[in-house]
Amino acid sequence: MKVSIILTFIILLIFSNMSYGVQRFPPPEFETGHELPITTTPTPRSDLLEYTDVVVLFLTLSLSSYMALKKRSRKGLFILGIFSLAYFGFYRKGCICPIGAIQNVSLGYLTIAI
Repeated sequence: MKVSIILTFIILLIFSNMSYGVQRFPPPEFETGHELPITTTPTPRSDLLEYTDVVVLFLTLSLSSYMALKKRSRKGLFILGIFSLAYFGFYRKGCICPIGAIQNVSLGYLTIAI
């Protein structure tokens, strides 16, 4: 069991490096004067707000586990889902789709590795 976890982790590390996009073809040359937009990175939030986000994430995950496993409350899970959508989706402007989440994790890993 332990070996399979370690092997899975190593394979994921190898494939995460493959997700780093390299421009294989040069961008097209436009004759109309169009310029390609520059990709921007948002400025980081203050340290206090980053820690607040981590605490809110930990609390929502803990509360969802409690409601799903111990209390078995669908209404509570629904309300927690609405809160998570409002906070992490609209207020924090996070990507709540599974593909975008994978891309964000890969991009975050690559920016740390570089």
